[in-house]
Amino acid sequence: MIGPWLTVLLLMLLGFILLLLEVFVIPGFGVMGISGLAAFTFACYLAFTRFPTPWPGTIALLGTLAALILFFKFFPR
Repeated sequence: MIGPWLTVLLLMLLGFILLLLEVFVIPGFGVMGISGLAAFTFACYLAFTRFPTPWPGTIALLGTLAALILFFKFFPR
């Protein structure tokens, strides 16, 4: 059984990989980019709903925002 933290981390990793595919393999903002953002969003949703306190969700949200800011800084196109 996969624990909630591992699920959240795997969804965030999947979102990052999908965004990288969008930048390097498939040009434009299409299915892969939207799917990557949806994976990040669902990871944050799971982090807020699967734990009894809001701290894991807040950490996941801040991690997602930091990853997206770094992603768009290093890959601006």
